Amino acid sequence: MKPNLVVLLVILLALIIGCSNNFNNIPEKETVQIGAIIALTGSTAAIGKRAQNSFEVLVDLHNNNQDNKKQIELIYEDDAYTPKKTVDSYYFLKQKGIKYFLGMGSGPGLAIAPLIEQDNFIFMSPSATAAAFRTAGNNSFRVVQSSDKEGILIADIINKLGIKKLAVLVHPSDYGMSYLKAVKENFKGEVVLAEALDLNSDYSTEILKVKASGADGLFFVDLGPGASKLLNKRYLLDKNIKLVSHQWVLTPDVIGATKENSEGVIFTAITLDENNLKYQEFAREYQKRYNTEPTFDALIYADGANVLFEAIDQTDGSTEAIRYFILNNKFEGFTGDLEFDEYGDRKEIILRAYIIKNHKIEKFES
Repeated sequence: MKPNLVVLLVILLALIIGCSNNFNNIPEKETVQIGAIIALTGSTAAIGKRAQNSFEVLVDLHNNNQDNKKQIELIYEDDAYTPKKTVDSYYFLKQKGIKYFLGMGSGPGLAIAPLIEQDNFIFMSPSATAAAFRTAGNNSFRVVQSSDKEGILIADIINKLGIKKLAVLVHPSDYGMSYLKAVKENFKGEVVLAEALDLNSDYSTEILKVKASGADGLFFVDLGPGASKLLNKRYLLDKNIKLVSHQWVLTPDVIGATKENSEGVIFTAITLDENNLKYQEFAREYQKRYNTEPTFDALIYADGANVLFEAIDQTDGSTEAIRYFILNNKFEGFTGDLEFDEYGDRKEIILRAYIIKNHKIEKFES
């Protein structure tokens, strides 16, 4: 073999070995753990499962995107939508070194938001509607409109329906009572009944009170099986009474459980940006995995998780950097663009009215 050829082969072999070593030395992406404290058992487990489904799709989409700098891993804790269990779950995850959290709902969110503030962690609770969540902690964020603000829109819809005498029945929590207060303050007619529900009753007494009040409209707020229980007592009411609620009540499981008893119920819900290409990708994967389209609640949880994932990915991971990033950026969401004020509330949100017809959700035109 000629000397020049030998030298050439040696150089080529060295280059191949060098490239191989460089490939093997490509640093792995950092994996960041997030604690997801949601209800996987109990009365709101169906909502919790849809939240988990959204999170799982988003984690895979994020981790498979080569442009992202960090990998996301979710560590789930089931709090059964019980604030005490939420707190226990928080401390358990904190001991594991987790400092970023996803949550579910007002009661659990209000239970741990002060703890997260105290520990200087980050909390995204997409569906915490209670008005009090606004001041629960500087490091807590949500996607939905607060119930006091949504209550103004609901009252406007009730007014446009021509209801003159209104009965109001709500869940006995910050979540329910803030809706009651907002609707009472903004309804132009007469509120003839306003009560918190007795969760241990079958709601017959409450429904009969509505009937005796002479109300021609009923606004109600409850969760999961409680909403089903109330709607299934609808036969005790005058058939012409108009029923109004909101998106966390008229979930697919409630509509399925109440069948004709949810027919004609009007409710407010967040809008969907169906032209969003990221939404279309998410919806295809969600449909592929779970054989159903993502619902309103699934999209709200998805938007919250996306904001948190992006903030973690694009910063050094410190609480200060993540908070600054969230407060100073506009995020492309499935439910429209998301911007947050200094309290962690979404600045603008578009809600519209829907109605149940033939067990399906349609836009309501008042």
